[in-house]
Amino acid sequence: MQLYQNAEDRTKFIASINPYWDETVVKNLIYTYHQYTLEEITTLLSGDYQKNIDIYDRLLHHTDSIGDYFAQGLFNYLAYGPTNDQLTTI
Repeated sequence: MQLYQNAEDRTKFIASINPYWDETVVKNLIYTYHQYTLEEITTLLSGDYQKNIDIYDRLLHHTDSIGDYFAQGLFNYLAYGPTNDQLTTI
């Protein structure tokens, strides 16, 4: 599925620009986001509005987790900076 290939490409890029963002963690965050979004679409189309509300709540909580993870990685990058062995040339 192209959605997951796109996630793979973005994950590799994100992990390459900041050593504090782990590729596996980012991949899991993106995959879970896609899963919740697809579930939300499915429940909306099927008319299961109660389940849709539950999935939307989980999606909101998950996007908060994504924001927290990226903010912490950005803070670590700015506060500590990468060491010379973590720097890569692009």
